[in-house]
Amino acid sequence: MNPVVRKHVLYAVSVLIVFGMAPCAQSQPPAPAEYPMLIPNTGQQINPFAPTESQFVWLNPGLPGRPDWYAGQAATSVVSPDNQTLLVLTTGFNRVYTQSAPTGPFPWNAAESNEYVFIYDISKQAPALQQVIQIPNTYFGIVFDPASYSANAAPGTQKRFYVAGCANDNVHTISLSNGQWAEESPAAPALAMHHGLGVGLNIQPTGAIQINSQIGVYPCAAGLAISADGKTLVVADYYNEAISVFTGGYGKWSKPVDVDLRPGKSVLDARPGEPGGEYPFWVAVKGAGSDAVAYVSSIRDREIDVVSLGAPMSVTSRIQVLGQPNKMVLDAAQMFLYVAEDQSDTVDVIDTSTNTIRECIPVVAPLLPEWLRQYKGANPNSVALSPDGSQLFVTDGNLNCVSVIALGGSQTGDRVVGLIPTGWYPNSVSIASAVNNATPYVYVANQKSPTGANPDWCYGGYGPPGSPNCNPANQYNPQLTRAGLQNFPMPAAQLANLTEKVMTYDNFSYQETASDAAVMSAVRDGIKHVVFIIKENRTYDQVLGDLPNRSNGDPSLVEFGRAITPNQHALAQQFVTLDNFMATAEVSYDGWHWTMAGQTPDVVEHQYPVAYAYRGTSLDSEGSMRNVNVAIPPVSTGTPAGDVAARQAADPFTSSDPDDLPGPTDIDAPDGPGNEINTGYLWNAAMRAGLGVLN
Repeated sequence: MNPVVRKHVLYAVSVLIVFGMAPCAQSQPPAPAEYPMLIPNTGQQINPFAPTESQFVWLNPGLPGRPDWYAGQAATSVVSPDNQTLLVLTTGFNRVYTQSAPTGPFPWNAAESNEYVFIYDISKQAPALQQVIQIPNTYFGIVFDPASYSANAAPGTQKRFYVAGCANDNVHTISLSNGQWAEESPAAPALAMHHGLGVGLNIQPTGAIQINSQIGVYPCAAGLAISADGKTLVVADYYNEAISVFTGGYGKWSKPVDVDLRPGKSVLDARPGEPGGEYPFWVAVKGAGSDAVAYVSSIRDREIDVVSLGAPMSVTSRIQVLGQPNKMVLDAAQMFLYVAEDQSDTVDVIDTSTNTIRECIPVVAPLLPEWLRQYKGANPNSVALSPDGSQLFVTDGNLNCVSVIALGGSQTGDRVVGLIPTGWYPNSVSIASAVNNATPYVYVANQKSPTGANPDWCYGGYGPPGSPNCNPANQYNPQLTRAGLQNFPMPAAQLANLTEKVMTYDNFSYQETASDAAVMSAVRDGIKHVVFIIKENRTYDQVLGDLPNRSNGDPSLVEFGRAITPNQHALAQQFVTLDNFMATAEVSYDGWHWTMAGQTPDVVEHQYPVAYAYRGTSLDSEGSMRNVNVAIPPVSTGTPAGDVAARQAADPFTSSDPDDLPGPTDIDAPDGPGNEINTGYLWNAAMRAGLGVLN
C-alpha cells in the first residue's frame, strides 16, 4: 500500500468491490400463475393481477418468423376520443440482431428493429389487439387527431393519430381506411431549423441517425399535443430546447414554426446564458387558433413554459416547479393542468387562468410510515383523470404502482387515497369512459419485465476476445425486458386492500430488528474508512470466483483470476468479501446511479434504451449532458462569457453559444434530502454527515 494512503487508514477499513451487472435472459415472459413475482436484485415484488378482474398481456408485434419475440419499453398509452381504441407506443431498444459475427456498425435486422404502435379495440373494455404499426424511432409522443372524431367532421373523414419520430425529427400520420390503419405517405414534413443536429457538443456531426457511437447529438421529436379543433399541432423538440408548431389542420398543415424556449433566445426579453426551457418533454395545448397556449415541461430547468401560439409565438411565462416535470394533462374545462414530477414525488396543479401553482400534491408520502416519508424515489411519470374529473391517477415507475389522488373540495396536501399494483415500471396510464353504463376501465403500460438466468452466458459486446456476444444471440438485457399492458375496472372498494399489497410488495412495512440495529451500530463504531471500488462490465465470478474457502464463487467462470488481478484478490482476502451482492441495474447507464445513489431518476430509465439502441438521446448520467461537461466552473464571476470560456478551455470543440446548456444542473443527477437538487449521491451523504471524501 502506498505510504501516503497508509497513514490515513488509521482504524478499520471496509473495502467493497462492486462489479458491473452481466446481462440476464428469459426465453418466455412469465405466466399469471407466477405472480406475485420477485424483481431480481431489488427485493420488490410485482403483481399486475392484484386488482379484481385485472388482465395483463405482453406486447408481441407478430414479427414474421419470430412468434416469440416481444417488444420492450412501452412508453405512452392514449384512448381515442370515442373511447373505442387504445394505442400503446414503445420507445426503447427493440433491436433484433441477425448476424453471428457483426460485420458492420448495424448488425440488426432493419425490418424487425423498429418501435411499435399497438392498436387495441376497447369497445368491450378489455383490449383486443387489432394491428401493430412499426415506426423507425420514437420518444413518447403520440396523440389522436380530435378533428377526425368530431361529430362535425365531413362524411368519409378518416380517423387518424400522430406519432413523433425522435431522431428522425418528424411526425408520422397514421390513418384508418377500410378497417386498416396505415401510415400516410408522405408523412408530415420534417421539423424546422434543426438540420439533423441537437443542441450539445457534436464532435463529428454526420447528419445521419442511428450512428454507432455517442459523439453526435441529434434532434428528438418527443411529446405531442393538439388543439381541440385539430388545427394546431405542437411537438416538443427534446434536444433542441424548442417546440415546433404546425397550424392549419390535417391536409393543410403549414411549415412548422420553431419557438426556442431558452431565455437567451426569447423574442421578448433576451437573457443570454440564463438556464430555461431545456429538455422540453411534454406538451399540453389550451384553446385554439390565435388564442391557443402551449404548456411545455422543461425537465432540466424544472419549469413549465407557457407559450402563446398567436403572432408572434413566444414564451410569455415560466412556472417554476419543485421536481422534474414529466407528462401533463388538462382537465375537460382546461382550467387546471396536472403535472407529474419526478424527484419531488409530487403532482402540481396549475391554474391556467393565472398560470400559478394552485396545489402541490405528494403522490405517495402520506401513506408511508413516518420514517419513510422523508425519502423520494417513486418516479411519478404520467397522469390521467377519471371520466368525472374527481380523481387523478399517477404512475409511479420505481414503486410499480398507480397512485389515486382525490381532487376537489377544500382538502389540500394528503390527497392520495390509494395505491394500485402494476407490472414493472409503469410509464403511462389511460382511462376509458364507461360504455353502456359499465365501470370505466384503466389501462397501464409497463416498461419492463423480470429476466432470468442467461442461458448462453454472453456479454453485450464487452466480453474478452472470443466470448459469446449477446447481440447476435438476442439476449442483451435491454432486448429481454418485455413491455406489458395491464387493464382493470376502475377500483373503488378494493383500494385499501390494494394499497396494503403495494406496501408489502415494496417492503414499506420493514422494521429494523434489534439484531439489525446492533450490527449497524457495530459497523458505525468499527469502520472508520470505506474504500469503494467499481469495476464496470465484469461479474464477481469472472474476477473473484477462485477465492478459496471464502465464497461460493464458481472457479469455472474465472477469466481474470489471481494471476491477473492480484491486488483485487489481496483486498478481498485482507478485508471483506461480499459475494452475491447483486446490482439492481440493467445496463451501465442506470447502473452508475443504482451504485452511487441507490436510485435512478425517471429520465435515465427513459433515455438509456434509446441511447443503447443508437436511436438518439445521449448518455447524460456519465458525467456530461449531450457531451458537454456542465460542471466546469466559470473562469470569471459567473457570467455567461465565463461559462463559455471555461468550457472551451477544457474542450475547444465546445460551442461559443452561451445558451447551449448554461448552468451546472445535471438532468440525470438525483436530488438529495429536502429536494436539494443534484445532491443525491453517496459522497453528498458523506459530506452532509461531516465526513471526508476522496475520489
